[in-house]
Amino acid sequence: MATRRVALLFFLLLISNNASSISEEEKGLIMLADKHEQQLRTSPARSTNKIMEEYIRDMACRIAGEDCSNIRVYLLRAPGLNAFMMPNGAMFVQTGLLLRVTSDSELASVIGHEVVHYSERHSLERARTAKRTQQVGNLLSIGLQVGGTGYMESSLLISSIAGAYLSAYSRDAERESDTKGLSLVNNAGYDPTAASRIWENFKNESEASGNSGMTLFASHPAIDARMSSLKATASALTGTRSTDIRVDEVRLLTMVDDFRLDFLNDEMRSMKPKQFEVLLSNQISFSSISDGMDNYLRANAWIHSAKQKGVNEKKIQKAYKNANDYYAQGMRSESGMPSAGYREWAKLNERLGDNCQAKTAFSEYLAKEPNAWDAKFVSKRLEKLDCVKNNLSQSDSPKEKVTKTRSPKIISSTEEKKSTKIDAFEKASSKCLALGFKKETDSFGKCILELAAVN
Repeated sequence: MATRRVALLFFLLLISNNASSISEEEKGLIMLADKHEQQLRTSPARSTNKIMEEYIRDMACRIAGEDCSNIRVYLLRAPGLNAFMMPNGAMFVQTGLLLRVTSDSELASVIGHEVVHYSERHSLERARTAKRTQQVGNLLSIGLQVGGTGYMESSLLISSIAGAYLSAYSRDAERESDTKGLSLVNNAGYDPTAASRIWENFKNESEASGNSGMTLFASHPAIDARMSSLKATASALTGTRSTDIRVDEVRLLTMVDDFRLDFLNDEMRSMKPKQFEVLLSNQISFSSISDGMDNYLRANAWIHSAKQKGVNEKKIQKAYKNANDYYAQGMRSESGMPSAGYREWAKLNERLGDNCQAKTAFSEYLAKEPNAWDAKFVSKRLEKLDCVKNNLSQSDSPKEKVTKTRSPKIISSTEEKKSTKIDAFEKASSKCLALGFKKETDSFGKCILELAAVN
């Protein structure tokens, strides 16, 4: 009897020591997660839309059940189809995910998946494994070193931290999160069949991007395989969803619609134009984006790409051509473009040497916005633009034909660009003062930017 007691005491002591050791390791990982939670929740990247954030938090609580009190939900104003869970219970959802979901149940399926990663300690186990290989230490140290409050700094902060927590879980962990997550979603009254639709909607976008970038799906199995698995899991739950719980499937969609253009502009700055076009095509299938707005956004994406560092003249010319085509389609559309689109199209045509089209676009802008802040500038610009059609004749020599149709050469020299920008801003400043704008005002700054862009 005494021998049994000694053995039992020894076994309990062994368990106690092991538990203490694990507890210390977990404590360190959770402390690290706490630091990153604080960084993200106090960063400029955190969304100021508290109503939307609270709505997502309520959804997470509804799904998590007893774990609700242990989970904190934050909304990040950031592009990309991302949501991730930290081992300390902090969940971060990016607006890029909200932009792409077509129903409340689709978002619920993502949240249910992340909740299980937390409740089944997958996040903690993943962090522990990564720490042993120094992977998470290297990635998270980047997040701790990121400073600044600008767009680029916030993007780097999110990508560096999210990168660690989006690293691949084991197949068993993913399978468990899918199965138990959809069960939680089903019990909360959401439609489990919505889970596979996210993958279906994102598939062509992923292919257009070359599967690059850190996204929710970067760490998951192949999309086709995942869709098939989710459909099978959801099928097994058919008929078990409570009819007493009602879900407003378009509530989130309605909330996002008010900010859809802002979120799309975030995506545009982080994507190549062709990938952005695929995203827009997907959006049109379930949102209220008009043809005119669609073409306007596509044109802006190409203009943005032409302004990036390291873009050669050939690519710039191609980007301008594509933008010009989209602006033209936007003008011809039944809905027409936003007013700003006509102004931007006019500025582009000035760069391309088509003063006639520039005058037409500027005139259309003034017709739509006669009291615009820059109406004086645009009117002055119209007066100075010479619209001379290129009247080619059969008697013109080849050289004369080239001269008449040639567009102005885009400056490619770095020094020429710097000199031109300085001159443009100096001239713009003088013109804005002459037009009656006062220094150190927002309207004066906008005037300078507009004038400098077209000079």
